[in-house]
Amino acid sequence: GESQRARFDPDRELALKADHYVGLTFDWLGTPRTSKKAWFKQRVYVDSSSRAVISGRPYFLVTSGSLAGYWIADTDRVNYR
Repeated sequence: GESQRARFDPDRELALKADHYVGLTFDWLGTPRTSKKAWFKQRVYVDSSSRAVISGRPYFLVTSGSLAGYWIADTDRVNYR
């Protein structure tokens, strides 16, 4: 499940590099429940309200754009301020 969470107030802007992304939702045990794929041909900016470690991996909760409501992995393709 979720072991750590940092909430952002206000939301933080994420810069997603041009690439393919998979947004996930999780149950309370940290098991992926639903997914949504997105392909960005250029850098995209979205907002995030939280960063959490879920089942040992870091994720951002996206609050704007096509992946709003989904968690995306915190990788080198995602930059935040």
